[in-house]
Amino acid sequence: MRERTLAWLVIAIAATSVAGCERVTPPAAARPAASAPPRTRGAPSMAQIKDWTNPKRVAPTGRGRNPFKFDSEVRSDGRSAPIAPDAAVDSLPELPLPVPGADLRLIGIAGGDSPDGRFTAIVTVGNDLVFARAGDTIASRYHVVAVSEDALDVIDAVGNQPRRLSLR
Repeated sequence: MRERTLAWLVIAIAATSVAGCERVTPPAAARPAASAPPRTRGAPSMAQIKDWTNPKRVAPTGRGRNPFKFDSEVRSDGRSAPIAPDAAVDSLPELPLPVPGADLRLIGIAGGDSPDGRFTAIVTVGNDLVFARAGDTIASRYHVVAVSEDALDVIDAVGNQPRRLSLR
């Protein structure tokens, strides 16, 4: 029983593989006449060799194709760009240097339920934990202007620049 199933399977596979194929017969090859000698390939002539080379190609001058070799010669092609004059040191504006800020970070805000209704900001300065209210000075540098429900407004005493820290 098993052999019969295997035989039918082989026949089915063979039939499906041949079903879509067409038989193509190759054209009859022309045979050379018996009197003609067999053709052999000879060496190319000098005229053929000269045709293979490109006489219009001009070899590059002074520069090679090596991308790792840097030559000192630079083509100017007859053009030259004007060189800008040096600026005097006295004519440059004097810019203030940026002052590095302390590591000031607002952690939270407490209060609001107190009788005076003021908020207290919980701030870290470096590794120190500071509680600040409006009018206080933090780290001898920041003056607290206002503390609201979600933000702290300070003025940097060194650069006299306002800064707003808000809860994220």
